[in-house]
Amino acid sequence: MIDLDLTQAEKEIQRILEDRARELARLPKQKTKTGGEIQEFLILEVGNEFYGVHIENVQEIQLLKGLAPVPGTPDFWAGLINLRGRLVPALDLRRYMGLVQKGAGGGSAGSGYSRVVIVNVSDLLIALLVHEVNDVRRFGNDSLRPPVKDMTRTTSAVVTAITPDLISILDLGAILADPRIVVDEHHS
Repeated sequence: MIDLDLTQAEKEIQRILEDRARELARLPKQKTKTGGEIQEFLILEVGNEFYGVHIENVQEIQLLKGLAPVPGTPDFWAGLINLRGRLVPALDLRRYMGLVQKGAGGGSAGSGYSRVVIVNVSDLLIALLVHEVNDVRRFGNDSLRPPVKDMTRTTSAVVTAITPDLISILDLGAILADPRIVVDEHHS
């Protein structure tokens, strides 16, 4: 039985053990028949589109339970979620990517979403609001194609590749490097 009243040291030990278990659970890198490396992606449904994110960036997947809006932020920042006492900013990928709203729901941030994918990029946690988490898929580097030329400016900056079945692979580092996502309290 896990005691929920852990001391700070016990929490740190638990975090280290969980990190080690995740590292040990990773499969060794595999190669395709032509020698290309195989990568794993979590497939996300956002609006009517499908996106892949590297599985190694995914920390966890949760049902969307609550979202606290933050005034004065760009509309693609949906708000904050509470992740076991830690506030994590939630990015509305549909709005960020400039996609059409799925379904006939209201226009509020977070509407129509069922899942939150917590990703860790360079020790920064963010929550991605998605409609569904579909699958974990494996693709060889040799099967990935460059993005389509006629994508929007935002999409072309953050999509690194397209899979054979037309899933757009996202570069989470490029999303976090986008100057539009920085909230400058002096200019809001």
